[in-house]
Amino acid sequence: MKRIKVLKTCLYLCFIWSAFLIAGCGGGGHWTPPSISDTAAPTVTSVVPLNNAPAVAINTKIITAIFSETMDPATLMTSSFYLECPAGTPATGPVAVSYIAAGSVATLTLPPATDLPSNTTCTATITAAAKDLAGNPLAVNKVWTFNTGAAADNTAPTVTAVVPLNNAPDVAINTKIISAAFSEAMDITTLNNSSFTLACPTGTPVNGVVSYVTASNVAKITIPAAATLPSNTICTVTITTAAKDLAGNALASIYQWTFTTSAAVDNTAPRVTAVIPLDHATGVLTTTAITAVFSEAMDPDSINTTTFTVKKGSTAVSGAVTYSGLTAVFTPDSRLDDMTLYTATIAAGVMDIAGNALANE
Repeated sequence: MKRIKVLKTCLYLCFIWSAFLIAGCGGGGHWTPPSISDTAAPTVTSVVPLNNAPAVAINTKIITAIFSETMDPATLMTSSFYLECPAGTPATGPVAVSYIAAGSVATLTLPPATDLPSNTTCTATITAAAKDLAGNPLAVNKVWTFNTGAAADNTAPTVTAVVPLNNAPDVAINTKIISAAFSEAMDITTLNNSSFTLACPTGTPVNGVVSYVTASNVAKITIPAAATLPSNTICTVTITTAAKDLAGNALASIYQWTFTTSAAVDNTAPRVTAVIPLDHATGVLTTTAITAVFSEAMDPDSINTTTFTVKKGSTAVSGAVTYSGLTAVFTPDSRLDDMTLYTATIAAGVMDIAGNALANE
């Protein structure tokens, strides 16, 4: 790969702290009726398959969109959420659209016996007919594309990483996030309080809300803010074979891991311990992915394109954010410009698995 000299392609990690509110998500399927003053248009915050995803399996059955707020289920139907492969050719058969209020997730399910055409650009669309509970429509149609491959996916997904780690000792009792990363995109409708559970000790369920981070293929259990895990206890996490990928392939077997709590709480703010490229680096490749490494395990849902941004001057760079292990990566959608100054920012809202916000450094 040709190395392009960059005059000042500089990545500067800036921690910006000002007055802000952090809003909690979910909560046992309950929702608060909207205020009559709600005039804000809902947005689509993430999709599966991802925009511009390559080589999507032709036997993919699930297309998913997650919204910024609770939607009116009656406005999500095959006329407001549809798939065309290629553009202009609607998916055929008994296509179904459904909505899960917990997590604000809409899914388009394709017929079991129907495959997508191979080596084709597919276009998914959610129109402004989709509305939130206050009747506010999407400001503009949400349109994204992905490219199919030539093959079907018949491979069982696997769990590639977990937090806390298997056999981890001294896990803080105020831990709020239990997470598992998968080898591929999963069917979000199959990840719930039946297929992904926590027990402390074994046989004693811990209540929590199950959600899915589409960009990183991570499922997580969020424990209520007021709850703590029992101290000095072995906890068991279980993911059953009810969890499936987008093609309907189930985990090959039940996945379990354990960790042991301590008697202490974690009140220590996480820090960024390393960045790539380095602060004020020059001569950076224009294809560089921007990376930040944290001092401890983080809440994967808090690391996204809102809290991890890259800008050229005041213009935001379009890209995707993923998180695994202790590392967050911002991958630009296209090459960075040469001879250009860029600024990367890890902003307020990033939290560790105990809910501690990033240190102000």
